[in-house]
Amino acid sequence: MKKKLTGILLLLLFIALPLQGQAKVKAPKKQCHAYVVMDAGSGEVLFGQDANKKIYPASTAKLMTAIVCVEKGNVNSVIKTKSDVVYRTTPGTYSLGIGAGVNYTFKDLLHMSLMSSAADATDSDKRPRPDGKSLDEFFGEVREKYPDQLFMADCSSYEEGMHAAEIGFDLIGTTMNGYTAYTKGTELPNIELMRQLARDCGKPVIAEGGIWEPQQLQKAFACGAYAAVIGTAITRPREITKRFVNAITK
Repeated sequence: MKKKLTGILLLLLFIALPLQGQAKVKAPKKQCHAYVVMDAGSGEVLFGQDANKKIYPASTAKLMTAIVCVEKGNVNSVIKTKSDVVYRTTPGTYSLGIGAGVNYTFKDLLHMSLMSSAADATDSDKRPRPDGKSLDEFFGEVREKYPDQLFMADCSSYEEGMHAAEIGFDLIGTTMNGYTAYTKGTELPNIELMRQLARDCGKPVIAEGGIWEPQQLQKAFACGAYAAVIGTAITRPREITKRFVNAITK
């Protein structure tokens, strides 16, 4: 009788242990948007907080995206940006501020996506936006949401730069000059545009676009630019090499 009772108790114990292990753990409340704790072996979600809430990617998500890109993609491939992707960005999302119809290497985009910035830029030209909002409406929403953030306007003309300064942008850039339909063909860098904006807009002017030579950089600062962005001339080996190849094959 004693052996039979012991066997029954052991059986009940073995039955109870798995049930106890499978008991749901109460998720601790954390001061964050959302989180999930998952069993790496089985993939089972153990507990979480607002696990299905849609939020903007943070640094961890960017790093994981970069890992997948490196593992699955060709870092030397060339990617042409599409307008429906570039201009679909909404206030609060992460944006590189790149233009549409521009060729970048996979590696360029990967590096840019991992950069942090103390200021955010937005195209401030007069092209229509997919959501139908004007620049004034769009920037008003962004400024209200991020009152302490510095914002740079990527402009393509004098009128756009002056308007961006008027509605409250902190920095005025000549970034888009030569890249919109109505400024295409403009000789870059457009030193005269930099001079006019530095003289009239009342905001720091960022000289950007087509600065290839040190002498051009000197001219940009001489005309009143507050700072300058040197992009392709120092960051894209393909284009740098192409200049030398063109020089000896013409």
